[in-house]
Amino acid sequence: MSRQAQDTHQHDEENATSTAEADVAIELVNEVPPPPPLPLTDVAEIIMKTPRQTNSISKHKIQIAIGVVVLSIIAISVGLSIGLSNRKGSTTTSSNENAVSSVDASPDDAFVLMIIPTQSPVSSSSLVSSSTTTTSPVATTAKTAAASSLPVPVSTSLPTQSPITYTPTSSPFLPFPFGESLVTLNQLGLQVSEGLSVRIIAIMDRKVRYTKGEESSRPFHRVPDAAGIISLLDGGYVYMSNSEIGSGEGGVYGVYIDNEGNVVDYRTLLDGTSKNCGGGVTPWNTWISCEEVDDGQCWQIDPDPSSEWYGNPRMTRLGGISGGKYESTASDESGYFYVTEDHESGAIRRFKATGTGFNSLHNDGTTTFLRLLDGRNFEWTTRESAARSSANWYYPNSEGIWYYDSKLYFTAKTNHHLFILDLNEMTYTRENTGKDLSGKGFFDAEPDQIIFGRKNKNIYFTEDGGSSPGVFVRDVESGGYRCMFQAIPGGKFEGDETVGLAMSPDGSRFYAAMQDAGILYEITRTDGQAFE
Repeated sequence: MSRQAQDTHQHDEENATSTAEADVAIELVNEVPPPPPLPLTDVAEIIMKTPRQTNSISKHKIQIAIGVVVLSIIAISVGLSIGLSNRKGSTTTSSNENAVSSVDASPDDAFVLMIIPTQSPVSSSSLVSSSTTTTSPVATTAKTAAASSLPVPVSTSLPTQSPITYTPTSSPFLPFPFGESLVTLNQLGLQVSEGLSVRIIAIMDRKVRYTKGEESSRPFHRVPDAAGIISLLDGGYVYMSNSEIGSGEGGVYGVYIDNEGNVVDYRTLLDGTSKNCGGGVTPWNTWISCEEVDDGQCWQIDPDPSSEWYGNPRMTRLGGISGGKYESTASDESGYFYVTEDHESGAIRRFKATGTGFNSLHNDGTTTFLRLLDGRNFEWTTRESAARSSANWYYPNSEGIWYYDSKLYFTAKTNHHLFILDLNEMTYTRENTGKDLSGKGFFDAEPDQIIFGRKNKNIYFTEDGGSSPGVFVRDVESGGYRCMFQAIPGGKFEGDETVGLAMSPDGSRFYAAMQDAGILYEITRTDGQAFE
C-alpha cells in the first residue's frame, strides 16, 4: 500500500496517544443534558438505520387502506386505555427521557442505540466544504421526539447479549441504490448510504468484546489491512485481518464469528512477519498474506481449528527466491495464482503449481510475468526484466486483484487505473477508477484493494488517502461507480485509508476498516437483504 505503516519503535512512542485517538473515533455529540453515569462497558456499538422510501402508487393505496384499519383500531383502543393513561403516563415519559439522554454517554460507555436520521440528505454543497456543519442525527432525533408525541427508540442500560443483525429475506432481491443519498453520522465520522446500518466491531489497542460479555486476552491489532473470510464447519466464519506493522511486528489475526453474526473469539494466526498488506483466499479455504517489504514473501494460513494445518502457517513459493513488496493474490480454476507487487516496476506474477491443495503452494512450480505489449494486447513471459519495464510504463504499483469469468481485474494506484484482462482473448482494457460516479461522494484518491460481491454483480474498492477516504462500488456490467460510504470530508479520517473488505458467507454482513484509526466496522442493509 502507499501508506507506510509505523514501525515498532514509532508505535511504542505513540502508544500513549493510541487509545485517545480510538476514543475520538467514536466520539458522541453532546447536545442534550448528560444522564447519570451508566455502569456500562467500553466499546461502543452504534447502529444507524435509515428506512428507504418508495413513490409507488400501488403502495400508497395499500398504505391508505391499512391506515383506515389502524385508525379504527386506535379509536377502540383509546376508549379502553383512557382509564390507564394517567397511571402509565409518567412511566412512559420517564422512559423516553432516559432514551434521549443516554446518547450523551461517555465514549468509554457501551450502548446500543437505533438512530433514525431525520435531517435532509447530504447535498453536493455540503460535501465540498469540510467546514460545513450538520445537525447530529442523535440530537435531531431527540429534538424531534421532544416536540412531538412520537415514541423515541429506547437505549439499554446494559449491552445486549447479541448484536442486532439483519438476515436476507425470501422476498425478491432489490439492487441497493448506493450513494443516492448519504447520511452524515458525526459520531462515527462517516457519511453512509441511506439504508445501511453501521456497527463498530473492534478498535486497535482495545480488547475485542465478545457478544456474551467476555473479551479477548490481547487487544485488537494495529494498522489493519487486507482481509478475507473463510467458513468454518460449525456454521460460523473467521474474518482474517492483516497487520501492516514493520520490523517483524506484523502478522495475521482472526475475528471468529458465529452463524448469527456474534463475535465469539479473537486469535493470533501469524506473527513475526513484516508489513502484511494484501492477500487472498485460496480455493481450499486458506488465507494468503503478503508482506510489502523489499524481500517480502507470501504466507499461507489455515484459520480453521479443526484443520491439520491450523497453527502451522508456512511461507509459499509465490514470492520466488528473492521476494518483493507483494500486495494481493487471486487464483483461477486452472490452478494459476496471480500476485501483485506495490512497486513502480512491480510486474504481476503468475504461478502454476504442480498440484492442488495446501501443500501445492510449498512445492516447485512455474512462474511467468505480465507484459502489456501495447494499448490492447498482453502476454505472459519468463523474461522478468521485460515485464518489469512494462509494469513501470503501463501499471506501476499494482494493488488489489480478483479473478472472475475468465477475466483478471487489478488496480494500479499511481495512475488511478482499473485493468481488465481477458485471459482467453489475451487482450485488456483500462479505465480511470471513479469515472461516471453517480450520486453523492468523491472517489478521487488512489484505488487500492478490490473484492467482488457474492453474486459477482458489483466490485467494491477501498481508497487510499484523500480528504474523504471511502468504499466505492462499480457495477460489473455498466461500469458505473457509486459511493457506499466515505469519511466526512476534512474530518478526523482525512488522509486515512479504507481497508479490510470482506463479506459474510451469506452476504448479509459487509466488513471494512479504517487503517490508521484501527477501527473495524460491520455494515448491513436495513431491508435485511444481502449485498451482491
